[in-house]
Amino acid sequence: EGWVAEEAFAIAVFCARQSTTFAEAVRLAANHSGDSDSTGSLAGQLVGAAQGVDAIDRRWMDPLDVIDALDRIASRFVDLET
Repeated sequence: EGWVAEEAFAIAVFCARQSTTFAEAVRLAANHSGDSDSTGSLAGQLVGAAQGVDAIDRRWMDPLDVIDALDRIASRFVDLET
């Protein structure tokens, strides 16, 4: 059900691997009777890390008032890694 870390992670990995889009992975991971906020978040993180920010539908990001700050932080982090 995803109430403990290893279960939540297993559900997220399954959903990320079974889905073809970011939205599908998050919806699949979030629509179960267990700890759906955690599994949805983890699935989104996995797909986002694998496919990049362009995989996320702009409709999901545009309403966020902190998107510019998050983008700057992420860009700095990437610059540190290269």
